[in-house]
Amino acid sequence: MRRLSLVFLLIFSSIAVFSQQNPRYSEIGVSAGNLVYTGPFASDANMGNWLNEMGWRFGFFTRRSLAPWITVGLEANYGWYTLDDANHGRAQRGITMTTQVLNANVSTELILIRYGKFHWNNNFAPYVKLGFGGVFYSPEINNFGSVDENVEVFPFSGQSVNFFYGIGVKFRLAYKHSLALEWITHNAGTREMGGVVAPAINPSNDTYGGILLHYSVLIF
Repeated sequence: MRRLSLVFLLIFSSIAVFSQQNPRYSEIGVSAGNLVYTGPFASDANMGNWLNEMGWRFGFFTRRSLAPWITVGLEANYGWYTLDDANHGRAQRGITMTTQVLNANVSTELILIRYGKFHWNNNFAPYVKLGFGGVFYSPEINNFGSVDENVEVFPFSGQSVNFFYGIGVKFRLAYKHSLALEWITHNAGTREMGGVVAPAINPSNDTYGGILLHYSVLIF
């Protein structure tokens, strides 16, 4: 009986030691940033147009670290952007609109410097981000202006898939508190997020993205 008790004690001690040495941890946080659009409505997008038509987005996320250099997670964010024909050389047509965007995505981060649990001395770490998910959008055309016959208008809500990629850097605020700044570009599986499409031009799919700031708490 004494030997059996000793065996159980060794097993439980090993489990406790292993759990303390396990580098995995969880992360939960909130996001805020800007949102800009490039697509059939704004195919000649430039920095000036992005600043004029830029919107904002906010969200939350949760992640799980599989190792000090890789995480996987779920994230959701909501935002909007505006579009104006006057910014794209079509003042005579005169269409203005706002599109609301909701993303629900799966993502992974490939961290280039070990970060997280046990790596408190690394105060920053650059990373590459990849992911995919669903995008739900709702164009609201404020002024139809003068629409040509060869133009299709999509003033209704829709959904599609999106694939995204980006780069960022993490900053440690405290041992269990982190800040990240990243640039992300989404490629949508639709060309209707701008609300107005001229099919004869054979436009490419919409893209959207911007800069996001993430604050998170590390749980371990």
